[in-house]
Amino acid sequence: PISWASGEPGSASCIGYREWQTLFRLNGFTHLGVPSPRPTEPVRVYRGCTPEHRLGMSWSTEVAVARRFATEGMSSRPPGVVYVAHVHPDHLLAFVDEGHDEHEWVVDPLGLSDVNVRRLDVSGPQVE
Repeated sequence: PISWASGEPGSASCIGYREWQTLFRLNGFTHLGVPSPRPTEPVRVYRGCTPEHRLGMSWSTEVAVARRFATEGMSSRPPGVVYVAHVHPDHLLAFVDEGHDEHEWVVDPLGLSDVNVRRLDVSGPQVE
């Protein structure tokens, strides 16, 4: 099984996005570490980050988790905002938890763009 590193690929991790994409694709889709069928419908996920990192690999199905990352930031960068994405099943690489209760989806950045990733509107109704 793949050992998903804590931190963003390319920064805290010693390997980058392409290497992680390759490893996850070779491993096949997993749910909590177990080979599983890939979802059949797009999944809505959230990410708390700075704008330049909005197309990253780590996303959560819980908006509260994304808000925590946006508010607290990560040790290597300032606080950010929350983004929401609808990700096609072909770009879902794994669902992991690693004991952190983050409801984390690993997403192939090739499936992310300004078409399906938008900033969560903090002034309007909250999408949960």
